[in-house]
Amino acid sequence: MNELIPPGKIRCDACPVLCYIAEGRSGACDRYANHNGELVRLDPLTVIAARSDSVPFMDNEGGEQD
Repeated sequence: MNELIPPGKIRCDACPVLCYIAEGRSGACDRYANHNGELVRLDPLTVIAARSDSVPFMDNEGGEQD
């Protein structure tokens, strides 16, 4: 890729929109921002751990449960 990035902006490639984000601003999604020239994530990343007492949504055959 041989593209020109506008001065004072960084390119976010986290999604197909490919925002050019100015310093101190966030992209179209409001999830990523330009903080001192670095792409940072604004919302917390939540990881849901599997629990042993969870109930499956569907049975093994792909049909509904009773």
